[in-house]
Amino acid sequence: AVVSTQSTGSDKKTSPSTENIPNLCEDSPMSEGLLPNHDPVTAEDLFLLCDMFYLPYQHGSRAVQMLLELNWLINCNRKESDSDWSDKAEQFKLKCTAIDDLVTK
Repeated sequence: AVVSTQSTGSDKKTSPSTENIPNLCEDSPMSEGLLPNHDPVTAEDLFLLCDMFYLPYQHGSRAVQMLLELNWLINCNRKESDSDWSDKAEQFKLKCTAIDDLVTK
C-alpha cells in the first residue's frame, strides 16, 4: 500500500502574515534578556526584596531592623559612643548600598 504525503489546498491552515509588522523590540535593552552593564538578580536579592516589603502595610524583618538602626543612629549621643556609632553607620550604609544595587538590577 502506498500512502500519499501530498496535502490538498483545503488541508492547509493559513496564518496571518507578519512580514509587514515592524519589530518594535529589536532596539530594546531587553531584546537580549538583560539590561546592558547590569548583574543578574540573585536569590539573596529576592530575599532582600521580599523581606523589605513583607505584606501590605507591614514591613519585613530587615526593614524593621533598618528602621530601628536608623533611629538609633539619629538619636544616639555621638560623642559618648563615637566608635560604636561609626561601626553601626558603616553597617547601615552597606545595607543601603545593597538595596540601591537591587534597584539598579
